[in-house]
Amino acid sequence: MSKFKALFLAAVVLIMGLAAERYFLFDAKRDMLDDIAKIRTAEECAEHHGKVKKVCMMRVEMCVVPFDDAGKPCRGSLDCIGFCRIKGMGGGIGERAVGACSADNNPCGCWRRVEGGRIQSEVCAD
Repeated sequence: MSKFKALFLAAVVLIMGLAAERYFLFDAKRDMLDDIAKIRTAEECAEHHGKVKKVCMMRVEMCVVPFDDAGKPCRGSLDCIGFCRIKGMGGGIGERAVGACSADNNPCGCWRRVEGGRIQSEVCAD
């Protein structure tokens, strides 16, 4: 087998492995977020290392769970447990950007979502 064919096959196998890992991580992320969404008691919240806090302007009680990758640079939400975002309203929609993984599952505040290395939308939730 030529060096080119061997390198090509190695690249294909590597890409397939990375794609499979990404889908596995996405499934694990979805399962974890589903578990967090089902929390109904302070005890369940504590089991997920969270704290019941009053969030947003309406001061609604919610189990706020910290994410292990908080603040990690990201180019999209697949890079994070939560969302990839830029705090505040700096930068325009469609501009290239490196975001930071959200600190926890608290949805409140204003930020811009980053996907594919570009600012996608503004979010203000309160």
